[in-house]
Amino acid sequence: MRPSGVEYLGSNLTPFTKINYSNLNHQIVMNDCLLALRKLAVKKGEEFEFITERELRSQYLEQNFSKADRQDTTKLKKLPDRIPDFVVIESGEKIAHEVELSQKTHKRLMRKFEVYTSEILSGRYSKVRYLCENEHLKSVITKAAIEKNFRKDALQLELIERLMAFAKKE
Repeated sequence: MRPSGVEYLGSNLTPFTKINYSNLNHQIVMNDCLLALRKLAVKKGEEFEFITERELRSQYLEQNFSKADRQDTTKLKKLPDRIPDFVVIESGEKIAHEVELSQKTHKRLMRKFEVYTSEILSGRYSKVRYLCENEHLKSVITKAAIEKNFRKDALQLELIERLMAFAKKE
């Protein structure tokens, strides 16, 4: 939704100001993952609740950013490292999800694990589930988690292709 649409609707969601192909592709894959997770939950007879990245972003901005901060592009660029791609609520527990299609810098992964350590300790999330494009990304994330001493019971790693195949089969 463009800024004028957000204003017209009085929405709390952040507007899109520009779209690039990699962000659009990431968004599509995130949606595919959400649909696959929903399908698996429904097959198990479980309820499926989720919070989108846009909702998480809007909540974070509302709680942590002043109006002036919302105009600061430097601060806004750091926002994706502060929130998950989406959250799924399973058995009353919030599980942060990260969809990884490309390798992040080591420094960025370290910051992400610092944030998640804090979020898990505070009870905001029970665990983090990384959905990876390939084995290499899975390996890089595993190494970063080990280096950061991230709790093993709070981390799940899955290949996107495997999730999609499993959801399709079910």
